[in-house]
Amino acid sequence: MQRQLTITLKPDWQAALRDTVKLMKRKDYQGEVLNFESPAQFFGQLTEKRWALVRAAQGRGEISVRELARSVSRDVKRVHEDVTALANLGIFE
Repeated sequence: MQRQLTITLKPDWQAALRDTVKLMKRKDYQGEVLNFESPAQFFGQLTEKRWALVRAAQGRGEISVRELARSVSRDVKRVHEDVTALANLGIFE
């Protein structure tokens, strides 16, 4: 099954949560939702380099941090830090 992540920017986190609950009540898979309350929060967490990691990892299945770092020409330690941040957000597993 292909997974889907929807990223939203809604200042009212309670409204975002209600919208997510509505999606969860449907019987078919609707994907995951990640909400940010402000553009500053969004861009603070999902930097350009982190987006590059997401793009590089898409469709590749399991990939090591070292291989991912190689594919984006970055230092392994810094990529590991960014992968950890993305995992904490629920974008990477």
